[in-house]
Amino acid sequence: MWIFSNQYFYYLCCGINLSFSKTLIDKGTCMNNQEKIEKLLSIRDEALAGGGEKAVETQHSKGKYTARERIEMLLDEGSFEEIDMFVTHRCTDFGMEKKVFYGDGVAVGSGTIDGRLVFVYAQDFTVIAGTLSETMSQKICKVMDLAMKMGAPVIGINDSGGARIQEGACALAGFPASSGPATSQ
Repeated sequence: MWIFSNQYFYYLCCGINLSFSKTLIDKGTCMNNQEKIEKLLSIRDEALAGGGEKAVETQHSKGKYTARERIEMLLDEGSFEEIDMFVTHRCTDFGMEKKVFYGDGVAVGSGTIDGRLVFVYAQDFTVIAGTLSETMSQKICKVMDLAMKMGAPVIGINDSGGARIQEGACALAGFPASSGPATSQ
């Protein structure tokens, strides 16, 4: 059973967008707690589906795994804790408002390998060819920052078509940021 804080219920009940680009609840809709949980779990299932069934089948037909499948194979069983699963891009140019996926093409979080804490991100080619967006780079940077605070390693699994050109300079700005901290010698 998933337990969500009262803050989530407040945001869902009021129709406020909790760092999601898609509207979770239509304003004016009154839902009881069970309906709110069911809605949130439905959105979670949509996020876990990545780019959808057809995109996953295409990925598998090429002998490739999805981002979450790769993470599951890498980490200890059941240890992956994903963060920012509901984040979506903010681009509305070139028809991108119609191509919105929860997670925005990257799974990020923490888990363990042989019982040791690691942070991980994996780009998901099933979502807009795994292209790097502004919000994707922010998610990657967040997991890198968390790893640095915890003194744990970061593992990045790249499967990307490059920058998301529909976002222009915003996507390109994400490359240096998501590549890790610059070092001077």
